[in-house]
Amino acid sequence: MPETSAYTTAPHRQDCAARRRPGCPGRITDRPRARPRHNHCGPPAVARDQITCPRGFVYIYPDIDFNGQPYVKRAVDGSVRHLPDYIRSKGSSIINNSSRTARVYQKDNYFGRHVCVGREGGTISDLRSYQLNDTTHSLRNNDTPCGAT
Repeated sequence: MPETSAYTTAPHRQDCAARRRPGCPGRITDRPRARPRHNHCGPPAVARDQITCPRGFVYIYPDIDFNGQPYVKRAVDGSVRHLPDYIRSKGSSIINNSSRTARVYQKDNYFGRHVCVGREGGTISDLRSYQLNDTTHSLRNNDTPCGAT
């Protein structure tokens, strides 16, 4: 019988990797990770100020401190009256790396409580302080500065 190590491929996981089904692990080895995997734009251990995302995009993360699989929107493509179900009512942190301001609203069609994220690298790592955690419903990208009515 062949010897098994922590670095061998588990046969039952190959099917998941080949099909890329939701809920399947992202890698097919049983090797433990040295640190947790985060799905933000930068390496897992980077501080908030060092996260580098491509210019021109807004990222809404389902977990605080830019964790989880983000919803990604190119700012020049306009606003979103109704966010997709996988991020709708789940947004907890935001990065705006576009030349436009990004406003996240509590309700569809840009109604209700909202917060403005400044352009060119503006971030909010925890929407709880704005009473908007897990209530994101719409996103407006425009040239109106934050604080303007």
